[in-house]
Amino acid sequence: MKQGNHTGGSNGSSEDVTSNIIKKPMSRRAKVVWISVGSLIGLIVIAHFIITSMIHPVKDIQSMDRAITEGDAKAFFEEVTLDDSALIHKEEFLRFIEYSGWEDVREQMSHVIEDEGASDFDKKIYDSYGNELFVMKKVTVVPGFYHTYEIEAAPNQLLLTTNVSPSTFTIDKEKMEVKKTKEHHKFLKLYPGTYQLTGEASNEFGEFTISQEVVVDTLGRGDFSVDAAFPEETYTILTNHPDANLFVNGKSTKKKLSEFKTLGPFPKDQEVNLHAEWKNKDGDILKTEPVTQNSAFWGELNFVFEDAYEDVNDPPLEEQTATSEAFEEEAERLVLDFRDAYESALNATDFSIISPYLLSGSKAEEELMEYIDGLVNNEFTYEFVDNEILSVESASGNGMVVKTNEIFIFTNNEGAQTHYDRKKDYYLQEVSGELKINRIDIKETERSDL
Repeated sequence: MKQGNHTGGSNGSSEDVTSNIIKKPMSRRAKVVWISVGSLIGLIVIAHFIITSMIHPVKDIQSMDRAITEGDAKAFFEEVTLDDSALIHKEEFLRFIEYSGWEDVREQMSHVIEDEGASDFDKKIYDSYGNELFVMKKVTVVPGFYHTYEIEAAPNQLLLTTNVSPSTFTIDKEKMEVKKTKEHHKFLKLYPGTYQLTGEASNEFGEFTISQEVVVDTLGRGDFSVDAAFPEETYTILTNHPDANLFVNGKSTKKKLSEFKTLGPFPKDQEVNLHAEWKNKDGDILKTEPVTQNSAFWGELNFVFEDAYEDVNDPPLEEQTATSEAFEEEAERLVLDFRDAYESALNATDFSIISPYLLSGSKAEEELMEYIDGLVNNEFTYEFVDNEILSVESASGNGMVVKTNEIFIFTNNEGAQTHYDRKKDYYLQEVSGELKINRIDIKETERSDL
């Protein structure tokens, strides 16, 4: 019984203990802490999604794609970083991007975002033809947590050359003055599109204006050149008095003819009246016949003083004849000496060897200089076999025309030889009492391979 009562008593005691355990309620302060922590975590999660949504580059690409579809240039370029110093025609630039293969471009940019962990280097985006279009640059928003991409478009640098200075050029009200010709001048940076370039210039012979389109059909290629050339027809001077003063439209240029290498360029739509004046030993002012740029013959403007040689004390006819014969002999000798020098100049590719025989600024000088310069680095040889003077004739302005028959053998860099039999006319001009070659015309050529 005792045993039974003991056992039964123990069981009753255990149930009493269990029923008497009461959970202690959470304090108000603890509740506030847990609610605050939970709220903060929630806010952080919400903020994370908001920030991610705001800066995620896919959103920018989607905006660009929508702008392409709607033809909204303003909206498109809000997502692109541009050079503020460059000119841009946004509508034309947008069409350029669309025609460059926007679908390919969009896909490339999406791949860059998907592979964002692969590299921190800039990524180039290309059009369908393999040309660079954009550069995507990774931009950190919060180090270690948030970043986005900047889509950058680089413009092209316009380099301008011209043949008349000083001159002024304008594109979209942006102006630049050019003070030197035959040099590249940095003008503007341009994004793809069509721009209207206008130019103004003036010289002794008049005022010039030009207008031409500048078409930019690349992006980020660096420098590109445009030749803004005014009418460039120039003329050599034929005269027997280089010390005569040049007059343009009745006004003196206060320059001697010898100070001009060539005359021009001239305005295309204006006829310019020219003449020269020279004072003889008696103090009389002599004038040449008026000419215009349209009076040029074989690229020359004639300023010969026809009366400059008339003198009451002219020598007897016999002396004039002797002088004429001596003049012809001098012309023959000049041409033959030139031919010897020319053979050496060709084989040495050295223009300076023949320079003393040529009239400065003449057509002959220009053409021969260009020809010899083109022979550099070519192993050509020239063998002059025969130089025969066929005739010597007088020309206007105390000049001479020497007709020749020339035979030579040309050997190219592979050793192949060609025999030439050629007839030429040499136009000589007297300058300060000395004959110079002004022009060389090839009349006939017979050639045969050896």
